[in-house]
Amino acid sequence: MLRHDSEYYRSRKPKPELGRWESFKVFIWDREQRAFLDRTGREWANVGLFYLCFYGVLFAAFFVQLWATLKYVQSHDGPVYSYNKPTPRLWLGSGYEIDYLSSGISVKPDDIMARSNPPLILVSESTQRKSKAKSYIIAVRDMLGEYRNAPPDKYEHECDERVLRDPSKKAAGGGGQEEPTKPCYFDLAKLGACAKSPYGYAPPIVDPCVYIKFNKVLKGVPIFYTQASQLPSDMPDWLKRVVRKSDKPHVWLSCNGTSFEDTLHMGEIEYLPGPGFPVQYFPYDGHPDYLSPMVALKFSRPAVNELINIDCTTWAHNIDRSYKFRFRMLIKV
Repeated sequence: MLRHDSEYYRSRKPKPELGRWESFKVFIWDREQRAFLDRTGREWANVGLFYLCFYGVLFAAFFVQLWATLKYVQSHDGPVYSYNKPTPRLWLGSGYEIDYLSSGISVKPDDIMARSNPPLILVSESTQRKSKAKSYIIAVRDMLGEYRNAPPDKYEHECDERVLRDPSKKAAGGGGQEEPTKPCYFDLAKLGACAKSPYGYAPPIVDPCVYIKFNKVLKGVPIFYTQASQLPSDMPDWLKRVVRKSDKPHVWLSCNGTSFEDTLHMGEIEYLPGPGFPVQYFPYDGHPDYLSPMVALKFSRPAVNELINIDCTTWAHNIDRSYKFRFRMLIKV
């Protein structure tokens, strides 16, 4: 049989009903038990110590993981997995490995119909509907401004147009120190009429300029088609003739209508400065001042009130041609 002292029985004695307000005040501060919020000082110390240890370990683990991740990332000068290295999918047994460079092109201007997929260039020839055309003019002006406002002294203006850029070379800098090779300068003047406002978007006659940019592929080195190459059978005949005549390697570009009707509706295309991206802009090595090469497509009197689907293909030995970039164009009257 258990026996308890009188203190035990006093602690077990029910407390008198004090009412809501008095009970709340006792909950805040109990003079008899010397308890705050129904906990004594010792109980609060135990709770505080527990949460201090718990969150201390939690935050320590988080910051250790963050530190380790940042140290690991900073130890690399680029992505761990690039176009020519195995990916985790290969380890999982899928047999998938990236063997090709990405076709890596994008169309500009592309922010007017941002929700459209594929991108849609929609312009009206009506002089009463100039707002859309003005939006395209502003978008192109801002895009070209990145090139136009680039400080000339940060670029090499006399790049060899027949050899790849060598990022490993060092140039003599101030104070006898070596500096990384400057990226090649892209001269907007080579785009001809497509470098001048209104870029073909001003009504009443709309002959729009569409800009194809080669995206930045870190350390991606294209294997170019040259005069001596066996050209693909599906390469357009006109482009084959261009390649045969050129002594300067390019990642070649061709744009055609998705269907025969699209080809008829899109009219003639002039490639400015030419149908390809020159060799001197490759490879991209992460230089902060690098400017991507671009080709301007100058359309001549495309059909009006017709939705035109256009596929663009980049041509190099190690670029997968099955991935084409598609955009659409609609000129309304």
